[in-house]
Amino acid sequence: MTAEKLITEICVPWVSNTALFLILGLALDAVAPGVTAALLTGVAPMALIFWLIRRGRVGDHHVIARNQRGVCSR
Repeated sequence: MTAEKLITEICVPWVSNTALFLILGLALDAVAPGVTAALLTGVAPMALIFWLIRRGRVGDHHVIARNQRGVCSR
């Protein structure tokens, strides 16, 4: 895996959101709200995207094709 690909995979919003809320939850001694926020803003949307990939509705987890971006809201 190239450095560019690794950086792209680490900096995607679902990873950033999950890490941010878990770190904030630990730092503020509010673990349950941090985990809840991480699940709702990072893990759940990615699970939906993976489900849509398995159904053939989107091409990959980055949802590059513009015509596939509205699939989650329909």
